[in-house]
Amino acid sequence: MRWAGNDQLAQTLTATKTHEHSLPLRSRLGPHDSCLTVLAGVQHEADHQDFSCIGYQRILECETPAREQAGECYPETIAKVESFLATRLRGPFVPPFFLSVGIDEPDRDNLERPEMHWHGTSDRFTKTRFYDPEKLDFRYTAPLPRLPDLPSIRQDIESFREGIKIMEEYMGRLIYALHHGGYDGDTLVIVKTDHGAEFPSRKKTLSDQGPEVMLMIRGPENRPAASAFCGGRVIEPMVTQLDHYPTICDLLGLSVPHPMEGKCLFRSSPGKFRPCTRQSSPSKLITARWSLCAACGQSATNTSVVTIQLARNSATTGHPPKR
Repeated sequence: MRWAGNDQLAQTLTATKTHEHSLPLRSRLGPHDSCLTVLAGVQHEADHQDFSCIGYQRILECETPAREQAGECYPETIAKVESFLATRLRGPFVPPFFLSVGIDEPDRDNLERPEMHWHGTSDRFTKTRFYDPEKLDFRYTAPLPRLPDLPSIRQDIESFREGIKIMEEYMGRLIYALHHGGYDGDTLVIVKTDHGAEFPSRKKTLSDQGPEVMLMIRGPENRPAASAFCGGRVIEPMVTQLDHYPTICDLLGLSVPHPMEGKCLFRSSPGKFRPCTRQSSPSKLITARWSLCAACGQSATNTSVVTIQLARNSATTGHPPKR
C-alpha cells in the first residue's frame, strides 16, 4: 500500500523495465503466477496513456465501472480496493499480492474534472472530494515556517489540513479492510510520500523540507520478520526511498543480489552520507548533522555557474537552517 511514488518497487516485483543491473524481486520468489500485482489510484513512473511497461496484472480503475484514464485517483478508488480485499480468496494455494494504492491527497487540486465541476484551481488539497475553502475556519491556523503570516496563507494551510484529514480517512479505510479481511497476520504495509508539501521552499526544491518524506512500515503479525517491528521502532539513521528494496529482501530472508546504494532500514549505520537526487540539476548530500546542496548550470552569457550551500540539518537541530 502506498502513496504516489512506489512504482519502482512495483517494477522489481513485476519483472519489467527495471534497472539494467537489478534482479527483479518477484523472479526470486517463484514462477510468474506466484505474486499478483495490483494498481489502484495514482502512478507517476510511466506515461499515463500506456503504462503497461510497469507490468501490473490488474488495474482497478480499468475494471467495471471503468474509467477512461487509469493511473489516477478517483472518488471510487478506495471503494474498489475495499472490494478487492473483501472478495479475494484466501488459502494456502492462493498466491500473495502486491497492492499499490496511490492516494492524491493532500496534493493540490490541479486536475480538471468537468464531470465533477472541478476546474483545477489549486485551492483544494484533494482531487476526489469537494469542499469549500472559504468555509474553513483558519483563524487559529499557523503558517508553515518561512511563510508570511497572512490571512490568505492561513486559509491555504487550513485547506492543506483538510486534505490531510481526507487522506487519513482513506488510509483508515484501507487498514480497516486489511484487518477485517484477515490480512493482518501476513501483510507488510508500507506508507510513504514522494515529495514535500506543495508550498514554497518545499516540493521540487532541495531545501530541508523538499526531500523529506513520510515513511511508516507495519510488519505482519504471524511471520518471523514481525520481530523487527515489536513494540514500535523509530529508525534514527537517515533513510531514502532506495532503502525499500533491500529492506524487503531482508524481511523475506533473501540476500541482496548485487551492490546497491540502498540499505536495509534495520541495519543502517548513523552518520553516513545519503544522496538525495532530483530530476533537475541540483543534487544534495545529507548527514545526520549537515546538508550540502550543489547546483550546476549556465548563465545568460553561457558561463558555467556552480552554486554550493552548506547548512546544518534541521532534522537534528529542530529548526530550519539559516542560509
